[in-house]
Amino acid sequence: MRKRDVILTEGERDALILVARGMTNEEIAQRLCTSINKVKALIHQSCLKLEAHNRVEAVFTAIRKKTLTVDEIFSLDEMADLLSSLSPGNMEAIAELLRHNPSSNYNFTLKGNDPQQRSEQSTVLTQRERDVLALVARGLSNQEIAAQLYTSVSTVRSFLYQVCTKLEAPNREQAFILAVKKKAITVTEVFSLGELVELLASVKPEVIEKIAQLLRQRFQHEQLPSVS
Repeated sequence: MRKRDVILTEGERDALILVARGMTNEEIAQRLCTSINKVKALIHQSCLKLEAHNRVEAVFTAIRKKTLTVDEIFSLDEMADLLSSLSPGNMEAIAELLRHNPSSNYNFTLKGNDPQQRSEQSTVLTQRERDVLALVARGLSNQEIAAQLYTSVSTVRSFLYQVCTKLEAPNREQAFILAVKKKAITVTEVFSLGELVELLASVKPEVIEKIAQLLRQRFQHEQLPSVS
């Protein structure tokens, strides 16, 4: 028997969209003109409906179930920022895959060397800081991150403090978004290509192609000689 589709209220959807944008409960309450307790209740209800263990997992589950779509959360420019580690050619290949196989298992491999690959990754973060941030982006708590990296919770907190300081991020969730924009981490360090395609399946192929065009335009602009 097919499971019933998850239906979120408008308030629950709005709260999850702001969670995905890295906002704290306090910031979400201000944006939605409501109380922090109401925000906590909305997120709790969302987690129950989506059978998610935490707010970040609830966002990803909602996207996978197409209860939310990525382009409801981020603008076209923001999606291009987040996906800039993928070449325009690979974005077009993802769009083609989703157009012809919308219900596939999303087995996907990167194309060969693309002449329009992005520039080298920034070294503003250490490898350990990137490891911690990648696990934050997947929704793990400090305790879970510590267990996975075989370290202490206080060490994880220290790494996150360093990350937020370096990126000038107000909280751990926004640190990941800023890190991607500053090329301090790539989205493919957090999610496998199959997971990325699964998340992008909520977006129309035409939107993904527009992101590919935007990435190509940005690359061409970066290659233009500077005017002295």
